[in-house]
Amino acid sequence: MRTQNKTNFSLIIDPIYDIIDKFGVDILANDTLWNMVLGVLPSDDDEKAKALMEFSRRDTTMQKVNHLNQLTDLAEFFVQRHDYSEKNVTDFTYVIRQLTRYAFDDERATYALTRLKEMYLTFITEYYYESVKYGKKDQALKNIETFGEVILREAKDLREKLAEIATYKPLN
Repeated sequence: MRTQNKTNFSLIIDPIYDIIDKFGVDILANDTLWNMVLGVLPSDDDEKAKALMEFSRRDTTMQKVNHLNQLTDLAEFFVQRHDYSEKNVTDFTYVIRQLTRYAFDDERATYALTRLKEMYLTFITEYYYESVKYGKKDQALKNIETFGEVILREAKDLREKLAEIATYKPLN
């Protein structure tokens, strides 16, 4: 599914599809998509990052929904690799935060983000399970706490779900 507009997201989505079409998804690093999204919606709190976010938030509802659906489809390729490195997990968390901000105050765009949020929560649950399995539970708990209380503090629904993951009795 190609973008039909020339927004900031079309600058990253179209090339990813081109690469996948020509070479397959395996040629791309695990954090490629996260890095590209964070290039369009930087997670910094400086004025330039805020300006880029505000510019992107001017996309129409249809453009936002289209972009979020495409990003979700692409994300499926990357989460299936089960890369639970701290950088990959953290970058994915920042992407969720930035896309939540991108969709803010747009009901249809927020709804379009639901599938990616669910994918994120599944990914974090698997990350926590793998961390417990390999004796890295304390670091995982610290990361999940940071994700919920610092990075995703604006997303109450995600904060609550992350707290549930961290306090899940069978794994503690």
